[in-house]
Amino acid sequence: MDLIKTFKNVENSNNYYIIEFNESLVAIDPPRDAWKVLNYSSFLSKPISHVLETHIHNDYLTGAFEILNIHNSIHVVPEPLKTSNFELADSTFAINVEGYTITSLPTPGHTFTHVSYLLQKEGKVLAVFSGGSVTSNGVGRTDLISPEYTSALTHHQFESKNKFHEFEDSVYVYPTHGQGSFCGVTNKPLPDYPTIESLKTDNALFIENDYITFEQNLISSLGAYPSYFGSTNDFNLGDFELISNIEIPKVTTDTEVFEGLILIDATVDKNFKVQNAIKIPNNNKFSSYVGWVINNKTPIAIVFEDKDIHDFNIKNLFNESEESQLASDKISQTLLALYRVGIEKIKYIIPQSSVKKLKTNTITKETYRGEKFYDIREHNEKTSKEEFSFDTLSRHFYKNHSLPSEFLNLKENYLSCGSGLRAGLISSIINDDKTIFLNDSSVDSLN
Repeated sequence: MDLIKTFKNVENSNNYYIIEFNESLVAIDPPRDAWKVLNYSSFLSKPISHVLETHIHNDYLTGAFEILNIHNSIHVVPEPLKTSNFELADSTFAINVEGYTITSLPTPGHTFTHVSYLLQKEGKVLAVFSGGSVTSNGVGRTDLISPEYTSALTHHQFESKNKFHEFEDSVYVYPTHGQGSFCGVTNKPLPDYPTIESLKTDNALFIENDYITFEQNLISSLGAYPSYFGSTNDFNLGDFELISNIEIPKVTTDTEVFEGLILIDATVDKNFKVQNAIKIPNNNKFSSYVGWVINNKTPIAIVFEDKDIHDFNIKNLFNESEESQLASDKISQTLLALYRVGIEKIKYIIPQSSVKKLKTNTITKETYRGEKFYDIREHNEKTSKEEFSFDTLSRHFYKNHSLPSEFLNLKENYLSCGSGLRAGLISSIINDDKTIFLNDSSVDSLN
């Protein structure tokens, strides 16, 4: 729709939106670094009248507080906040502007208080902002709050998705959780912004009429999610910190500052790793993988490639420069992605040239000679019965800054995960030169 501008955070596969009216804007589910929303508002010289939240996010920090710090916006939420400046998205909520109306629709399932927002004109629904309810190829997962509530939330999600069947086929659906989001339940790649008509064709969970089958298909498709999920709740309920108040990491070549910190090697070459560092190559899932193993109370230092250090400009963290400048500043992009998931205690940025690099031991599909590998993929990914998986190992390190002794005492010398990224991460924590198996095809076909 021409009225709606879409944005996407690639790192966590989440969408957020602006509804553009002639005189004002409405933002929906913006991330903490809400610079694109604020820049768009500035470019158009239009105020942001409202910030709408479909739910209290488990996977990222809201950008509403950054927006409210600049605009006199109304913060609309599905449940009370710790702040005094909010409006509940209840049955009385409505925005009436220029012949359009925005109302809320209770759609519990992803959370108990989840709502969707309806954009209407002259009583006709044009679009639904569905948050973590109905997505393009599934629904939002129902297991994030607690295992004891999963069954109840799944019932709610079934009833909520059925409400969407009351809309005309031409109605657009704008979900917050997109393709690849840990919060979504998916079955095949599809466009992020469907219509009700396309959902009836492409979304198996959406058209499933039998609850038992719906529940079985939904629950069986749930994979593991990063350890940091849920640590975002206090912030999103109002116990927030503006990005401008975060202590910015210092660039240093002094290796003595590492003491007491966890060192992360963000360089991209998987054939090398920084000594005594956790290896997480800086790709578009970097913040999620950091969030698997690092909690928001843990101080860290990050090793970047020297060329990235040269382009680093702290102004890009605070929306003080043009978007094109941020696009060329990989370190600022990475820091903002970490701030977005609540990881702030980044004390130092280290040039790669100032630390010792070690060659990683890797076995590829071409050099494979029948070695036995320990498969550390998630349990729902593998057919083997090894006790430990990437998610169990990561969660243990997240809580204890160590791996389980039972795992460390295993006799296997080789770790496998498919692409090598997760195996490389765990291997770097072990720090005893365990070989990483790099393979793009099925591990089971070789073992």
